Amino acid sequence: MNRLVFDKRELTLFHQPSMEWYLTELKEKMYDKGLRIHHKILPKDCVFRECVKLDRKKIYSEHPKAKFNLMDIAYANTIEEALNDSLTAG
Repeated sequence: MNRLVFDKRELTLFHQPSMEWYLTELKEKMYDKGLRIHHKILPKDCVFRECVKLDRKKIYSEHPKAKFNLMDIAYANTIEEALNDSLTAG
């Protein structure tokens, strides 16, 4: 399987170290297992979304050769949108 939809809508707390681990360690392993398309649904909380945006920018700039940079990572608003986008990606 090369696609994953991750529904994070129920998360209530943004934790920067977890996001860094998730991108730099877990996604490396996921990529090695064949994951190429990863679409996510974030909580509606605008503060949470802004934290994700800012932290992603920082992590991407600090890890330009990481395998997560090779993945199709996108955000959706609903499960249906994420599944449709995931199926048409790649």
